[in-house]
Amino acid sequence: MNNKDLVLERLDSLRELVSQTQPEHMMYDDHDKMDGRALFQSDMIQVEEMIENLQRDEVVSMSELMRRANSIWMFRNKVKNGEIDLTHFSEQHSLMNAEMKIMVKKGRKIEAIKFYRRMMKDIFNKEKSLKESKEMVDHIANGGELKWED
Repeated sequence: MNNKDLVLERLDSLRELVSQTQPEHMMYDDHDKMDGRALFQSDMIQVEEMIENLQRDEVVSMSELMRRANSIWMFRNKVKNGEIDLTHFSEQHSLMNAEMKIMVKKGRKIEAIKFYRRMMKDIFNKEKSLKESKEMVDHIANGGELKWED
């Protein structure tokens, strides 16, 4: 088994873990109750992107892919073991995370900082300083995720 096959096998295990730890409150099987809810969480989307990029030989940094996969793996194992309850997480975090990633990818960091501050204040009633907001956008620019505890 070569390195690529080994990584694909482990990503498939990660995909299964993410699938097993999807929050039940999203009610995937009841389409009438899904109005306004995301069909897939950002972890599942990220894992699928990793698998697709690896299959197409479009991985820029194998070590970065492995770091991202490890981060999701550790988080989802905490969910599986009951250390973290996903039902308390807002879908807004996932949407904010996706939106901020798009802005950062397009080189619109200032817009991402403003967006983060506004959303944190308007939706989560949390004031974020310019410094905190810049640090979060830099974190996302470096491949990180919007932190749930924020």
